[in-house]
Amino acid sequence: MAISTLEIVVVILAALIPSRLYMIWIRNTELSQREPLPVVSVSLIYGGTAAFGGAFLLETVLVMAFLEDNSILNRFLWGMEGPSPEISIFILAVIVAPFVEEFLKAGGVFVVSKRLTELENGMIYGAAIGLGFAAVENVLYFSDALLAGLEVFIATAMLRTLTSTLLHASATAVSGYGIARSRLFRQVGKRSSWISYVLIAVTLHAAFNFFAIAGQIFASGMDVYVLGLVASFTIATVAFRMMKVKIRQLDAVSQTVR
Repeated sequence: MAISTLEIVVVILAALIPSRLYMIWIRNTELSQREPLPVVSVSLIYGGTAAFGGAFLLETVLVMAFLEDNSILNRFLWGMEGPSPEISIFILAVIVAPFVEEFLKAGGVFVVSKRLTELENGMIYGAAIGLGFAAVENVLYFSDALLAGLEVFIATAMLRTLTSTLLHASATAVSGYGIARSRLFRQVGKRSSWISYVLIAVTLHAAFNFFAIAGQIFASGMDVYVLGLVASFTIATVAFRMMKVKIRQLDAVSQTVR
């Protein structure tokens, strides 16, 4: 069943509007010397274009190399029968996706590195990039959900808006903080590794994905599925809350040293 033009518009708006509103909310958390909204918006666009496009291509290549039935690496690692569906899902969701996506999203923070004059700026731009990535990802998920019915679409839109969208923003904000910290420390002759912060973002993303797919990889009934969703929701919301608190704290410190 094809999706009509009106339904496509609804799907795009359902994916884009929450990310845009979250972006404004996060940007406005900084009370002093807020980052220009157009520049933050460009970061959101970067997340939905360069970061998402790069991740889509790279993940496709990695899946073909390691999980396709006819690939040499697949046979070398798993034998002729290949990995089970549960292992394939785990590898893609918990290993491949977090590493690829978080490093590519972090790349967008380097694009605006001249704007990283304060630690909180890295978090704001990182969050915007993550929200752009989430918006385009949600378009794909929402489209599939709509084909399954209006109720499925509404439930999927609500769930992903309150979980994965927040996760993408929070995880990349961690990377942005690390990149801003590295840049500012370097200016005063100190060293700080941004890679460790991106790896924290990867770990956060991997933990979220693990619990989100727990019901698929552990055949233990609905209990595991529901508990997994609750756990992933908790990770996303707590991380988002901590991000906003950290931005506010850093902004307060910045005001005292001006």
